[in-house]
Amino acid sequence: MENKKTFLEKWRRAADAFEIPKEAYKVSIKLVEDPSGNSGYSFAAIFNPHRYQRRVSYIKDSCPLCNTIAEARKDKDKNIFPEYSDLFVITPNLFPLTEGASIAISRQHREMYSTRYISKLKEELDTIFKLSKELGVAAEHNSAGAGASILDHEHWHLIYREAIFQQIGTTYGFEAVYCQPTKTTNKVSIMSDFPFAHLIFNENDTEHIVYFLNKLEERIGSRFPNKEVPHGIAQGGNGILVIPCKNFREKGIGAGDMTGKMLFCSQEEFDNLTYKRCIRRLEERLFKEHELNLEQFL
Repeated sequence: MENKKTFLEKWRRAADAFEIPKEAYKVSIKLVEDPSGNSGYSFAAIFNPHRYQRRVSYIKDSCPLCNTIAEARKDKDKNIFPEYSDLFVITPNLFPLTEGASIAISRQHREMYSTRYISKLKEELDTIFKLSKELGVAAEHNSAGAGASILDHEHWHLIYREAIFQQIGTTYGFEAVYCQPTKTTNKVSIMSDFPFAHLIFNENDTEHIVYFLNKLEERIGSRFPNKEVPHGIAQGGNGILVIPCKNFREKGIGAGDMTGKMLFCSQEEFDNLTYKRCIRRLEERLFKEHELNLEQFL
């Protein structure tokens, strides 16, 4: 409970230590809703040009996350929660989407998991969800081909949701929409107003998530490079959202976009944003419900 109270205070101190400018996280955010009223799914549109300055390719044999860990070990202010260092090193995202955005970096240099390689994933999910709950944040993971830009070092994004909720004055997207049980099992849910193939698992049923990812790779992995199905995982108040992508791209939307966070670097685009534009961005990467019935993999 104490960590929840002091999270932002510690994060700001670490952000100053890393010399992250305040304009990088003091951003404009607005709620974008369906004007027709047909869908209860909404978006938190975020105007943050600084985020687009991050590098998406790195020099061979030089891992930026390993470098970040080294800095955090030298300067205690850069390691937000040293008491968790036996599991992850937690630092601010150097290019934060919003205030409080952090990264939980695996202590060991190891490749990010994929649907082909999920050894010990259940233990990892149990650990990260427990940690994020203690800190009062939400954990998100982008796989290869679904927004991940640093593939050779496992890490999770930690989102301080309150910073977004408070700024727009309400919840949005995955946090706000009505969820209902699937026809297959009442242990897994779906969002009634979300038109793309997805599933929502119970936070305590991580074994089911791993089983689903296994089946996903088994059934549709042949469509993708190395049989790795790109997907996002996002923790929220309604459970654990898992969404596969229909195409493999090194750049583009990730788990954050799938929960309703939409990033923009153009002031004009942000000012003139429409609900249809947000939906179209998701349509480029996600399966429509009728294109892929995920309940068959449960």
